[in-house]
Amino acid sequence: MTVKVRASCSWMLKAILNQREDLAGMQAWKDSLSAKKFRKKKIYIGFLTNNLTVPWRKVFYDNEARPRAVFITWLACHGRLATKDRLKRFGILDNENCVLCAGTESLYHLLFDCNKTRDIWKEVLQWMQVDHNPQRWEHELSWIIHMSKNKNWKSRLLKTAFVETVYSCWSYRNAIVYRSDDRDRNRSIHSEVIDTIVHRIWRKPSLREKIAPFLL
Repeated sequence: MTVKVRASCSWMLKAILNQREDLAGMQAWKDSLSAKKFRKKKIYIGFLTNNLTVPWRKVFYDNEARPRAVFITWLACHGRLATKDRLKRFGILDNENCVLCAGTESLYHLLFDCNKTRDIWKEVLQWMQVDHNPQRWEHELSWIIHMSKNKNWKSRLLKTAFVETVYSCWSYRNAIVYRSDDRDRNRSIHSEVIDTIVHRIWRKPSLREKIAPFLL
């Protein structure tokens, strides 16, 4: 309880250590100290009630995307993707130029202000017959949060497509940075995203009839 929060600590460790003040004032913690048996469930529930839920949580409910795609999108929602503008602030890079275009690589630019990634998302939306013009990350996240309020199969399909597209755009960017892949490969990425969506959705028998018309 007395460990100092150092500047070198990871953001996750800092978040954990910063909860100590809330823990000290929590009634469940005080009761646990005097109880014969410590029950961590009460502490966990206490933390849940003390913290507000994030608005984008429903994007991940009933989402058929791959776990790795969900994780990358979760990092994006927290603003923790290692984009060039963040790496430059940390002193790791000396430039923040987008590898896909002439812009500045930030989360808001990469998803989906950049022409390359915007085209990928537009192609996926057109395949789903969704009339929507992609914008920057904060607008797209707000839009997908609004669309996720419904519990029908279309909402489930759209959430899956959104998460898989975010992951594919990030993977596409990394392939260029670390493997010097072709920048024009974005023309085929939307097809890869669609194939993944179909594969993931088809695993659910109740959704096969719904997605079948998109395959014609």
